[in-house]
Amino acid sequence: GIGELIVFKDAIIIFAQNDILWRFAFAYAFAALSMSVVCSLGFLFSSLVENAIGPIVTTMTVIIIFTIFSAINIDFFRTIKPYLFTNYLSTWHLVFDDPVNYDEIIKNCLVLTGHILGFFGITLFLFKRKDILT
Repeated sequence: GIGELIVFKDAIIIFAQNDILWRFAFAYAFAALSMSVVCSLGFLFSSLVENAIGPIVTTMTVIIIFTIFSAINIDFFRTIKPYLFTNYLSTWHLVFDDPVNYDEIIKNCLVLTGHILGFFGITLFLFKRKDILT
């Protein structure tokens, strides 16, 4: 539609029409980065097995388990929480804050990019060691 964008968070934020497009573009770009982490994790699992459904189920299981770990308020889970990529998947909504916390967004982008590079690096290492005949 046209007009202003109303965001309900801690307060009601009304964005002008000329302030909406870049926010949506940035949010979609961040969502694409988040889904790239999921894709790279699935790619890693697919390099370990021969069937097609296993990596899909395993990837979804890891996401669900990491999300549960993030929600449980126990000291052990609080210490590993910053290392779980699921904490950073929903950072796209920070684009709709006023003012935008660019430092937090950049940090989260770097964490997600690190996970992508790590997953693809492990996948490459495993794939190069894999016997092509098996």
